[in-house]
Amino acid sequence: MKLEEIKVIAKRYNIKSGRLKKAELVRAIQHAEGNEVCFKSGKASECCQNDCLWRTDCLSSGIDGPASSAGAQCAYAPASVLSGRDDESSQLLINY
Repeated sequence: MKLEEIKVIAKRYNIKSGRLKKAELVRAIQHAEGNEVCFKSGKASECCQNDCLWRTDCLSSGIDGPASSAGAQCAYAPASVLSGRDDESSQLLINY
């Protein structure tokens, strides 16, 4: 996802993007949505949120390398992270 697209999402949460780098901005959005702040954090091998809005970028060339969801435990996550909606009260069970 391009930085300009991420800035649009950040604006929904009143996050001032300023000079934040892409990873910092995505993490700020994850935090605002009440999700685990995990983008490019080295946890991709534990991730089983296959429909995560950030997954493609998170797994692309970076510190994590290819991800495997084997043995990963997933829990509830706001549907907003998956759909791009800002309905924080929506909950969705993912691969549990």
